[in-house]
Amino acid sequence: MHVIQHTALPRVCDAGAQRQSIAGGALGGLPFDVELRSLEAGAWTVLPASAGRSAVVVLAGSGKLRLEGGVQVFHAPCTLILPAGAEHPIINHGALPMQLVCIDAPGMP
Repeated sequence: MHVIQHTALPRVCDAGAQRQSIAGGALGGLPFDVELRSLEAGAWTVLPASAGRSAVVVLAGSGKLRLEGGVQVFHAPCTLILPAGAEHPIINHGALPMQLVCIDAPGMP
């Protein structure tokens, strides 16, 4: 069993948003990537366009997801299934921090 200690991994912080890669190609050679993200109240993040589908597990908070068809409102706990090929802004419109686990599977159309 291979254990990756999250405390030893770098974090990227930017204007109320924080992200940390916790598994994937660079960390264990997996065919998917996993990131932890945290959004302070009023903050937003953009999930970059992917060649495959992505899933975002919302552990805490509430927000809005912008997709080509419009805006969808969500509340934790839930899972967002994102189509391939477009950026997906996620906005924390709640008063509490939002906790996300983002899973990107570039090889899954």
